[in-house]
Amino acid sequence: MKAFLPFWYFWDSRLRHGSLAFHLTFEWLSAILIAALFGQGPIYSDLAQLPWAYLAFISVYEIGYICNDYFAARFEQGSRPRGADRYNTGQIVGMILVRLSFFAAVSHLLGRIDDPHWRGFYLALSLVFGLHNLPLPVELKVITFTWLSVCRFAAPTLFLIAPNYVPALFLSTLAFYSGFRLLPYMDSKGILRLPGRRKPVFRLCYFLSILPLAWYLKGYAGGELFLVLNLYFVSLALAGFCWNLVRPNPPAGPS
Repeated sequence: MKAFLPFWYFWDSRLRHGSLAFHLTFEWLSAILIAALFGQGPIYSDLAQLPWAYLAFISVYEIGYICNDYFAARFEQGSRPRGADRYNTGQIVGMILVRLSFFAAVSHLLGRIDDPHWRGFYLALSLVFGLHNLPLPVELKVITFTWLSVCRFAAPTLFLIAPNYVPALFLSTLAFYSGFRLLPYMDSKGILRLPGRRKPVFRLCYFLSILPLAWYLKGYAGGELFLVLNLYFVSLALAGFCWNLVRPNPPAGPS
């Protein structure tokens, strides 16, 4: 059954009718860039480990999605059906157990099964997702969403890069990913009205505004990671801006 395969639930409930281009450019390609340029070992080794590191992460993250869609969504007004209602309780438990087993197997494959930093990170991720799935006021969910997004962006490459790049990775995550994603999340919850955020010029200005800080930080340990990611996201935003200029009747950008 496809639902038992790691990544399938994410694809079926979020990606199939969502913005695949966003995940490709903001998450997957940026992870490849980080692993290729700032990994600890040979580039071929880091790139070979990256898909497994991502699958370990998404296995745990999907458990949060499943619990949210099957249990937590019942307490949220106006929540969208995501697909977990198609499965009975036994199937849901099975889907969770398979993902936990897969995470343990990949942890062993990557040599991380006894790594306290690896276990601590994923314990923290699980606790934050558990809090996020509670029937909290929306302003508190903004907090848990922020830290979930930090974990989401950092997880695939966190244990592949050299230790001196770790602070820069988390700073980059907050600046380029979490900060940017927080706006549409708040908009979807009805606590922010910023229609202009969908315009390509807004995205370009957002990432360009960070460039002076990135240029300054490049002189510090690990700062080149921050600068490279800033230039990457500026390039994405610039490409979108230029495409919007030449494309007839361009639609609004993805949320």
